[in-house]
Amino acid sequence: MIARKRMFASVVVALILVALLASVAGAQTFWQRMDNVLVKSLYSTGALEVEGVSTFGGAVNASDDAVIAGSMTVSGTSNLVGNTTVAGTFSVNGASLSVAKTINVTRQGAIAVTEGAIITPTGTFQELTAAGGVTATLADPAAAGQTLILFNSTSNAITIADGSGRYFAGNLVLAAYDNATLISTSQGSWMEIGRSDN
Repeated sequence: MIARKRMFASVVVALILVALLASVAGAQTFWQRMDNVLVKSLYSTGALEVEGVSTFGGAVNASDDAVIAGSMTVSGTSNLVGNTTVAGTFSVNGASLSVAKTINVTRQGAIAVTEGAIITPTGTFQELTAAGGVTATLADPAAAGQTLILFNSTSNAITIADGSGRYFAGNLVLAAYDNATLISTSQGSWMEIGRSDN
């Protein structure tokens, strides 16, 4: 009889300990790293971070921060409600890219152009300045399809020489607030789309 009571007490104590352990474990947050996971539907209420290559066959909806450290392939619809920052290359290989709102192109910090210098743009909308009238050359584009807008924000004329790999309507002479728009036809070649004498 005493042995049964002791055994019963031991079982009760063991059950209480198991229950306490389960409640403590349930209160903690665990990270589980998995190599291959097939998920039919994924809904994240907080930030979602993906480290490796990600392939999504259906729609992707991100209403909170999404951080993708590797490459991401989405064959369905992507609906990005919040801000989206792409540190690498963002490629659109479908039939078209539809943008319902304005596209904002950030004006790059001014490059101070000096006589005989090579202008190396840092972005699409490149501001230029000069302390006096100068003539310079434009660095080669790194790849085809790059768009470049050059803008002179000073009263001193900046002349960008026409020449090999440059398809300009003569030298580009940018006086105060003048601009020129170019596109690269291939690596090393710029083509003038237009210029504005303001």
